[in-house]
Amino acid sequence: MYRVLDTENKLVANFETYSDANHFRHLKGRPDWSIKRTPKPFRGSTDRQKFAVRYCEEWLNIKFIGDIDNFASCSEFLREHLDLAKATEAQYRADVAKQEELQQEAINQFYLEDGAIGDLDDAMG
Repeated sequence: MYRVLDTENKLVANFETYSDANHFRHLKGRPDWSIKRTPKPFRGSTDRQKFAVRYCEEWLNIKFIGDIDNFASCSEFLREHLDLAKATEAQYRADVAKQEELQQEAINQFYLEDGAIGDLDDAMG
């Protein structure tokens, strides 16, 4: 939000964009009027952002040093780290799945070798 202020800093009008405020100022023939940006109100972080920050910390073994209650601070951190954390988790899960598959193949191979199944049947029977 942008405010057009007269030469005494009194509010003349509000606009959504700087371009609209500047256009208004020139239409009125008052290039001496100033345009000030209205500060955005503080926006707290969401529970989802807080969870995502903790997720990144866990998977990337890093520490968030920003303000966990500030939406912008969390957003900046997540823009930088969230995709990498997701990729790290996906790679870890793929590695674990592959390891389990290899272990199962080794177990199956052991029992399929000559005599292993027969010995197992004898032992159980």
